Amino acid sequence: MKRLALMLLAVSVMAEAAPKKKAPPRPPPSKPVTVSLASVVDTSNTPGGKDAGVAALNAALLKWKVTLAPPGESEAAAKKSLEAKKAVGLELSLTLKTGKGEALDASMILSTYPGHVLKAEYRAGGGGGSLVDLIPPVVEQLVSEVAKDEGWVRAP
Repeated sequence: MKRLALMLLAVSVMAEAAPKKKAPPRPPPSKPVTVSLASVVDTSNTPGGKDAGVAALNAALLKWKVTLAPPGESEAAAKKSLEAKKAVGLELSLTLKTGKGEALDASMILSTYPGHVLKAEYRAGGGGGSLVDLIPPVVEQLVSEVAKDEGWVRAP
């Protein structure tokens, strides 16, 4: 019995003496993001396709805590604005095209803004409906993938 008590005491002392595990550090708060919409190109020549692409892109971006850069903003103005906000600038270009059959193939190019340095390319597609009906969910998927990779925060 005495031996058991000594062993339990030794185990408890060793447990107390062992280094405590620290919680992993919290990631730093994400910087504000400004997104410039460089272009939306519809090579499928679907009536209303380009307009649907622009609308879908704007709707998808509204779900994230990002600011849209003013269209036609100069490089100097963009740099000044980003510095003042301590923000990250990104540029998105969307291309819509017809895939096999009546499918939609879409690609999104992610670049730095300003500067236009390529960061990544994303691809998504879908079928089973009209191209105009397929554009919103495909664009939503592309924007969600960019947001995940870039660590964007959902809008409240």
